[in-house]
Amino acid sequence: MTRFSRIDLSPLLLTLVVLYVCSTTSLFADTTVQPSSPLVHVPDVVLEAQRQRIQVVNRVTPSVVAIYNNEQRGGGSGVLIDENGFGLTNYHVVASMLGSRSGFGGLSDGQRYDLHVLGIDPIGDVAMFQLTGRDTFPLSPLGDSGQVRVGDTALALGNPFSLTEDENPSLTLGLVTGVHRYQWGVKGNLTYSDCIQIDAPINPGNSGGPLFNENGEVIGINGRISINTRGRFNVGFGYAITSNQIRRFMPLLRAGGLAQHGSFEATVQEDRQVVVIDEIRSAGPAYEAGLRRGDRIVAIGTTPITSSNHFVSLLGTYPGYWNLLIDFERNGRPGRTVVPLRPVAPHMQRAYFPDGQANGREVDRVIWAFRKAVGVKAAGTVATKYQWHACRTYDESMRSTWKTLDAYDAQATNEGALLLQEYDEEGQPARLMEVDAAEIQVLNHDGRRSQDIRSFERRVLSVLHLVYQRLFQSADSLNPMALYHDGANVGYRFDDGSESPVDMFFTDEFAATEIVSSEVEELISPLEKGAVVRLAFDTKTHELRRAVIWHDQAGTLGTMHFSNYQLVAGVRLPHTIHVRGQGYRFDDSMSDWKVLP
Repeated sequence: MTRFSRIDLSPLLLTLVVLYVCSTTSLFADTTVQPSSPLVHVPDVVLEAQRQRIQVVNRVTPSVVAIYNNEQRGGGSGVLIDENGFGLTNYHVVASMLGSRSGFGGLSDGQRYDLHVLGIDPIGDVAMFQLTGRDTFPLSPLGDSGQVRVGDTALALGNPFSLTEDENPSLTLGLVTGVHRYQWGVKGNLTYSDCIQIDAPINPGNSGGPLFNENGEVIGINGRISINTRGRFNVGFGYAITSNQIRRFMPLLRAGGLAQHGSFEATVQEDRQVVVIDEIRSAGPAYEAGLRRGDRIVAIGTTPITSSNHFVSLLGTYPGYWNLLIDFERNGRPGRTVVPLRPVAPHMQRAYFPDGQANGREVDRVIWAFRKAVGVKAAGTVATKYQWHACRTYDESMRSTWKTLDAYDAQATNEGALLLQEYDEEGQPARLMEVDAAEIQVLNHDGRRSQDIRSFERRVLSVLHLVYQRLFQSADSLNPMALYHDGANVGYRFDDGSESPVDMFFTDEFAATEIVSSEVEELISPLEKGAVVRLAFDTKTHELRRAVIWHDQAGTLGTMHFSNYQLVAGVRLPHTIHVRGQGYRFDDSMSDWKVLP
């Protein structure tokens, strides 16, 4: 048997280890200090996208607010959308602050500013606030959430877990993972209708913070998450209230009001892949607008309705009183109508009182913009008094339903009243009416007092007095008016130059007729017990567009549409009034204007 001599391997092993260490050290040195070629090549387009994203984040960061209560404790997030310090957040972020309506807002400049809570929307979980303490504030513009698509970049900034000790917000990045989502609320409040779903982490403290698109526009306000049932941590889905929904409520929130969402007062279901009305309340707004059971709902405004869930979700994004344009089909015949939504009061544990100072500020802004647009002189000047003649034309179906008049002469008196001399169909003098802010006196042609005036006529005359004797006079005469701002709405008219109001019609009767819309702000004035008049002013031209007579229980009693503004003694006055309501359909055309001494 062959024997091998014993060899000591220790020196050899030591030598091999040294050689290995040296070789690996050399290898690392070659690849990390002086690489011959990059291990990974990052495309220029990726680097450019990253650079642009960082620029966007840097640009929007100054507008993000960390919200604190009066004890300087963190409560959530917000975003500034106006250089005067107006911002948006969630209702549930400021709900505990409503007693004092005050708190603090921290910005990325490291400072905390006084915060004042303005209007609230408990149903939609939105609130508005204002920061004070500097001349101007950074802002981020509202974007169009209607353009958001699944797969879009989603940037969420805010104050999760109160990490913003230096007032700089935290950023999470993700994608839009769903649109037109619906999240149920609690007792009708905190309902997220037609909201945006994202996978960017949203955690406690992010509530009220902005959701940005890749251009740095606010497309939503973050507020809800899907959570694990064993703890409050995000499991992948967050939800944001859309900017388009918020935009409809913003004028009222800015005015310190309590928002109400709208009710259609009809239900829908899917039948053979179409959405049809299955139940409708006979005294509700949908029925009064001409819709009936079995009608197919085709679109709301310009948005086609794809399912019953889509209809309900989209409906929840509109305020009460909103004029909803509905395209429908009846027995295969296309039609269109406008439904003024009935308001639904939110559930409140304690009474909420609107911010009177904020509301008064917004009323003054709307009134002065109107007065400047039509040429009414400033306060302290002598009020201009007018006299005019009016001819009345009726819808043909009206002639047989009630006694008509064909014309009247109107005169504004120095005592602040309107005198109206009516003429019958033969052109003979009929009733003489004196209208002021307190009452309406009616005299027959023989000079005797009369009660021959219907409630709707009385309301129309009261509105006419309000418009011509108060709005078109010097500012001093506005003092007795009890006005308050009640938010935004929309108006529709035929695009034929006449600005006639849109009633229910079928499209084959109005071939090639286009409908145009305009945004309006509404001011409210008491009319009688349980009834008010809602004055709508165009947000672009600032002209008075319509006056809606609204009753708390009955809803819309009538509408007066003002159009055909013409210059009279330096003031642009409406020369046509379209009146609709309670079986009345007529137009008044004014002419032969005179300026009284």
